[in-house]
Amino acid sequence: DPWVGSTLRGRYFVERIVGAGGSSSVYRVRQIDVGRALAAKIIVIQPGRYALATQARLVLEVQTLARLSSPHIVRVLELLDLGGGALAVIMDYAGGETLHSVLGRLGRMPTRQALDIARQLAEGLIELHEAELIHRDIKPTNIMLEQLPSQRWFARLVDFGIVSSVAEGADDLIIAGTPGYMAPEAIQNSHTLDARVDVSA
Repeated sequence: DPWVGSTLRGRYFVERIVGAGGSSSVYRVRQIDVGRALAAKIIVIQPGRYALATQARLVLEVQTLARLSSPHIVRVLELLDLGGGALAVIMDYAGGETLHSVLGRLGRMPTRQALDIARQLAEGLIELHEAELIHRDIKPTNIMLEQLPSQRWFARLVDFGIVSSVAEGADDLIIAGTPGYMAPEAIQNSHTLDARVDVSA
């Protein structure tokens, strides 16, 4: 991987990759001056007709997270321009594993634990929705769980790459999300999407 072993802007040493998607990769990095473990989501924007829109969406993602304070939503610290069309979002490192991974290992979760996780995620979503923003991609792979010494799961919602403003509605008629977890109105591409798409059964 071209980023592992490098230093981002002389401040963050890239230790290892922890996840990759279609347009970005997430790395565990070490803040050099204080030794703190953080995460860096690196996106390389390819030149072309969608370059400006992609950059604008990334800026919106960073601004979204910077406005929120819930411990159940991953906290963003800054946006770095790495040159050559590469940008890095520096954020808290959400340790643990995804809900998808936990369910794959356990098969099912005790009802009390499942309800506790749902409550934590609801607390994060309340703040997001009060800011008139919708996540649009709530699914097990976007929920990080960290097991505390008490054996309780601590939940964080991650990946705000397709977050939208309720005031602005669906953008440019683009259907965004994961089909198996999308609300019907999101698939129908409604311009009147609201917080209900994040809690759709």
